Amino acid sequence: MLGYLNSIPEVSMAHEFLNPKFYYGFVPRPNARDALMQHVRRSLNGLPGEICGCKILPGQFKKHGISLDDFHEVLPDAKYIVLYRREIFKQFVSLKIAHTTNQYVTNDKGNIKRAKIVVDLDELEAFYQVNNSEYESVINHPALQGRSCLVAYEDVAAHAQEVFDNDLFPFLGVPPVKIATSYVKQGKKSMAETVENYNEIEAVIGKYRFHEPAPLIKGV
Repeated sequence: MLGYLNSIPEVSMAHEFLNPKFYYGFVPRPNARDALMQHVRRSLNGLPGEICGCKILPGQFKKHGISLDDFHEVLPDAKYIVLYRREIFKQFVSLKIAHTTNQYVTNDKGNIKRAKIVVDLDELEAFYQVNNSEYESVINHPALQGRSCLVAYEDVAAHAQEVFDNDLFPFLGVPPVKIATSYVKQGKKSMAETVENYNEIEAVIGKYRFHEPAPLIKGV
């Protein structure tokens, strides 16, 4: 998504200002709300373009001891693109592989790190519950009413231009252009090839294969 957004003239998007794993991220520490929000403001102001933003995972608010209310107080005019995945199982597997390989994004086809994992069903269920709770708390937050656009990862992966033309360009208030991205999809292997115990768990992971956060809201 960030790659597509950055291909739009006058739009600049950064990866994750709140993620301490990145050199431009922020390391969690006690009583650092003001310093954290100053970091976000400075980072956004340092980006080129008229429309600037960054990727934030819902769990990062809790990790830093802040809330969406804190964020909205400092940036009251912000808009939010809420990107979610219907296939929670694939999201879980992708995250586990990223943690294992320490590779979260890449634009080099020849440098994709592969790994096989074992899925623990209790861990998968815990991820499902936390993921669902976090996203529903975000999409139901009053600050997002009329200031958000809900987009499914699978729709972007299948037909990105159509999603941008129909939803994101009107939401951002910019004229339509042809979009492109240099980011490479890393999880191209099937789940059976990636998950070592896939045959053992396939029959019991149905509810993690397709999920829509509810209630769904649309930007205005």
